[in-house]
Formats: sequence, structure tokens, C-alpha cells
Amino acid sequence: MEKSVIAKILTNFSRVFQEQRGVLSKLLPNLEVLNVVHEQLKECVSPADAKMLSQRVWLLWQQHGDFDHQLALLIHQLEEKLALKNVFDARQQRFLTWTDDIESRVQLTRSVYPNSMMEDTSHLEREVENEIRQKERELNWLNSTGAELLVAENDNERRLKCAEQIQQVQDAWNQLQQSRKAKSTKLNDIQQTFAQLEAQIADLRTWLYNMEARLLTPLQFKSTKQQDVNEKIKEAEVRIILT
Repeated sequence: MEKSVIAKILTNFSRVFQEQRGVLSKLLPNLEVLNVVHEQLKECVSPADAKMLSQRVWLLWQQHGDFDHQLALLIHQLEEKLALKNVFDARQQRFLTWTDDIESRVQLTRSVYPNSMMEDTSHLEREVENEIRQKERELNWLNSTGAELLVAENDNERRLKCAEQIQQVQDAWNQLQQSRKAKSTKLNDIQQTFAQLEAQIADLRTWLYNMEARLLTPLQFKSTKQQDVNEKIKEAEVRIILT
């Protein structure tokens, strides 16, 4: 695939800087000779002139080192720019893989049964939330770097591809946020239902306790007459119904 215009320009600049470093390297023997000449002249000139020569020789060496360092830094920066698209592609793919994985974990941590979710699920929830917050930096980097690449790219086909990659990142992030929100709402509903069931079970236990107490209460009859017995049984049945 043909390189983009910006990549060609960066490559040309890198080549020119490399050539300039080569020119600087060829000057080193001349500077070495200048050092020898300087040492020889020190015995033939006044102290003031010797000091001035030393300063100039030192300045030449310093300028040579500075220029070489600047060229090396520029070459490194250009190489980083040239490699930026490859880095972006790799990190974008890793981000999409991560969003798929984290969404599966969100589904898992929020789909357990209420009686086992209080401690384990809360711990998993905190881990997921922390990981998502940390990943926001990666999202920002992908958006900013993608925008930078989009502006720099001159080929329409590659511009469309880059725009599509940026959109994929944003869509994956939005989908993750929507999934988290939906599952959070579902979890809250489950917790409320669970709390209501617990309250109903507690009321039922209280009712059973009272019922058991009434059933165990002995019946006291006024006499052994059938009418008194029937009235007492009827009275007990009414108490049970009203309990």
C-alpha cells in the first residue's frame, strides 16, 4: 500500500537528518586535529591567546555535540510519528477486545442470585468499576490520536478507515455504558424484590409463631356438656381465623 503524503514527508525529513548526522560524524577527525594543533600552539602564544583558543575549541566541540543530539532527537520524534499509526491500530484493537471482555464480566457480576451477591458481587463490581475508570485514559488517547491521524492522513480510503476505527471505539464505549446502566437498574430491581420477599417471610414467620402458640393453648371447658364443648371449639376456630 502506498504511503500517505505525510508519511512520505516525515520519511524524507528523517533521511535528511540522518545524512546530516553523517556529515557531523565526518567532522570528528577535523576536531581531533584541531585539538592537536591547539596543544602545539599553546607553547607559542600568549596566555591570553591560549585561553581564547581553548574557549573556541571547546565551543566547537560543544556545538558539535548539541547539533548531533538535536538531530538524534528529531529523528527519534519522526520515527515515533511514523510508527504512531501502527501503535494506534494495535491499541485500538486491544481496546475493543477489552470492551467485549469487560461487558461479559459486567453481565456475570450482575446476574447472580440475590442470596450470594452481597459480598462477592460487590467485590467484583468494585474491580470492574475501577478498571473502567482507569481505561478512560486509553479512550481519551485513542480519540485524540485518532483525530490527529485523521487530520494528517491525505488518502481518502485511509481517512475513512481511521474514522471508522474512531467510531468503533466510541460505539464500544457507549455500548458498555448502556449495558452497565441497564444491568444496574435490573440489579436494583432484584434487590428491592429480595427485600420485599424477606419482609414477607418475616411476617409469615411471625404469623406461624402466633398460630403455633394459639394451637398449643389448651381449651378450657365450663362443663362436659356437648353445647359447652361445641361453643368452645367454635370460639377457638374463630380465633384461628382472625389470627
